[in-house]
Amino acid sequence: PQAGAPDAPPAPAWNRRFGSEVAADGRVIGRLSAKVDSARLLGRVLRSQVAASDEVPFVVDREGNPYTPNPEHRKLLARLQLADRLKNHSDTTPVLEEWVVALRPQQSSGLTFGIARPIGEGLREIERSTVRNLGLGLGMIVLAMLGILPLSRYMTRNLTALEQGAERLAAGDLQARVSVRSRDEFGRLSETFNHMAGQLERNQRELVERERLRKELEMCRQIQEELLPSEPLSLPFGEIRGVSIPAREVGGDFFDYFTLPSGYVAILIGDVSGKGVAAALLMANLQATLRARLPLESDLEALAAALDREIARQTPPETFVTLFMGRLSADGRRLEWVSAGHNPQFLIRRDGRLRRLAAGGRPLGLLPGGPYECESDEVEAKDILFLYTDGLVEAEDPADEQFGLERLERVLGEAAVKGNGDLLAAVEDAVARHRAGREAGDDATLMVLRLS
Repeated sequence: PQAGAPDAPPAPAWNRRFGSEVAADGRVIGRLSAKVDSARLLGRVLRSQVAASDEVPFVVDREGNPYTPNPEHRKLLARLQLADRLKNHSDTTPVLEEWVVALRPQQSSGLTFGIARPIGEGLREIERSTVRNLGLGLGMIVLAMLGILPLSRYMTRNLTALEQGAERLAAGDLQARVSVRSRDEFGRLSETFNHMAGQLERNQRELVERERLRKELEMCRQIQEELLPSEPLSLPFGEIRGVSIPAREVGGDFFDYFTLPSGYVAILIGDVSGKGVAAALLMANLQATLRARLPLESDLEALAAALDREIARQTPPETFVTLFMGRLSADGRRLEWVSAGHNPQFLIRRDGRLRRLAAGGRPLGLLPGGPYECESDEVEAKDILFLYTDGLVEAEDPADEQFGLERLERVLGEAAVKGNGDLLAAVEDAVARHRAGREAGDDATLMVLRLS
């Protein structure tokens, strides 16, 4: 066979002969043959490629020998010892010193096309950029450190001052304060700390003051209890007992009963407007005045008028007193009284009938100068006189509904029918059930005279 035929042995890498039969009407009429100059062909192919000025295109044959038509490029490839390095390099993109080589093999021809590109200048530029960036980074770090160190000392100093102030405050020094050196966050934090410490100091003073007032009020409450009768008054014809429940530590309600030199029995129940210490002081003063004057005054109307003028003169205009001032005869069969604006009290007959002792006259000190009328009635054995203040009927439940006068009459009537011996306890229990745990809004006072 001729060179270049399909079954011919491989031709040399650079020059090959190719042949082919020519047939016509199914009959071979001749044979064509051609010789290809690989060097010239590859030279044309490589020169036709558009490459950068510093790129080197080349071809490598089966034996690993590189070829390029440019003599300068051949010298460069020889200097780089490309042939030896390509034989020992399995990668298709080897790096040779400062060059990177891209290869693309062609299986049909056994040739490998490649291009070499210098990367030295790029690497140097990368190195220069790296060094430049490293220098800039180090410079930024130095500048940051120069700024952070003073800031850190400033922050540490402020935080230390705040910590020391908090420790003093926790130890009980409510006058602990920190210096405000700036208007930034630390300055605002220092101002907030000082404001908090000032608030704690004021709150502590208020707590101490409230505790002092609480103790004083407790002492006043004890004194008030001492002023009110603590034991029932036993009489030949009956017994009197009472109880006062203040809405606060001290209240303006009072009750009293005692025997007069004439043998009569004084029965008193009253309510000073308002609550607290002022009402308690006026109550104590009025109680002392009544104890001093009743033994000397036989006219209850005149005594009520005198008290009206004195209270109006000695107290503010908004202060007044409602008072039921009664007197029971020595034989326990006649009751006379003056009511100065007080609630209607109840006389419970032995058969269970209730009679309201109507109020007459204005409260003492409210509009001075008004007349007061003394009323009287006969009482019998087993009758009960029930006296109270408005705090009892005005007691409210959680729905703001008052206990009311009608409900009180019903409780008194039921207790009388059942023969309840402890009328005070029955009324107190009914009011407590009505309130259902709600705090009392006003003082409540109850008193019972039971005739035997």
